[in-house]
Amino acid sequence: MNTHKRSYVFSCRDVQQLYLLAHCMYSVLSAPHMILRSLEVQEESQNNSISLNSQFLRQEFKLVLDQLKHRAREYHKSEVSMSWEEYSKFRSQLSELEMETDAAFARDV
Repeated sequence: MNTHKRSYVFSCRDVQQLYLLAHCMYSVLSAPHMILRSLEVQEESQNNSISLNSQFLRQEFKLVLDQLKHRAREYHKSEVSMSWEEYSKFRSQLSELEMETDAAFARDV
């Protein structure tokens, strides 16, 4: 069985799209007026399996941003080399975080 992970070269544009999405969401969640859930609601839902408060979401987006920045700096500016699994992981993380953010907004409306 071949366990070697195949590395792909993605255009910087592909990775920039992921980065921009994460950056936009992080910026929105970092705005001073952005409090997604009141303290009472947070306390009531503390036993939820998914934490939907803005601080948690900001931290998660920041983690993705830092990882993408690190990857982009390692290689030539026009391309980024990473495995398909890594690229898919970033896309999945961002999709999940978007859904969690949407859910947080929906519950507070």
